[in-house]
This record gives sequence, C-alpha cells and structure tokens, in this order.
Amino acid sequence: MVKRKIKKQKFEFRRQRGRAKKGKLPVFRFNIFAVALALVFLIGNLVIINSITENGYKMKKMKEDLMDLKNKKQELSLEISERQSMENVLSKVEDLGLVKADKIEYIEGSASAMVKR
Repeated sequence: MVKRKIKKQKFEFRRQRGRAKKGKLPVFRFNIFAVALALVFLIGNLVIINSITENGYKMKKMKEDLMDLKNKKQELSLEISERQSMENVLSKVEDLGLVKADKIEYIEGSASAMVKR
C-alpha cells in the first residue's frame, strides 16, 4: 500500500507541474501580444513622423516657389508700367511714323441691326 501512495503522489506532482505550465502559457501569449502591439505602434509612429517630415519639406518648397512667383509678378508689373508710360508710347509713335489727325469725323450708323443667317 505504501508503494501505491508514492505512485499517486508522483502522479499528482506531475499533474501540478503540468498545470503550472498551462498557467504560464497565457502570460507568455500576453507578452508576445504586448511586444507585437508595441512593434505595430512603433512602426505606425515612424510612418506618421516620416509623413509629417515629408509634408514639411513640401510646404517649405511651396513657400519658396510662392516667393519666387511674387517676385516675378512684381517684376512683370513694373515692366508693364514702363511699357505703358507716356514717354514710351510717344517714342513708339515717332518710330512708327504716325501723325496727329487734324480733323476728326465720326460716322454714325443707323439704330437698326441686321442679322445674317
């Protein structure tokens, strides 16, 4: 009878040992899940930071382009003003050989309109 008790005790000991392993298994799965979740958040964070940095560079480039376009607009406005100045127009009139009209006659048309199909 003593021998049987010893065998039962060993069996119970082994069963307890197996339960201990099963008890640790959910903790191990939780640890794996926690590490995987941390990696997903880390990768997501890197993607977001990369996107923000890329958009920052694009915005800086667009601001530089905007300043260049504003300067170009100002230069073109100045050039238009110079070409429309009275001095420039008078010099072009002389170069083209245009003369001043002495007598101006206006032709008045009738009030009726004609439509052609």
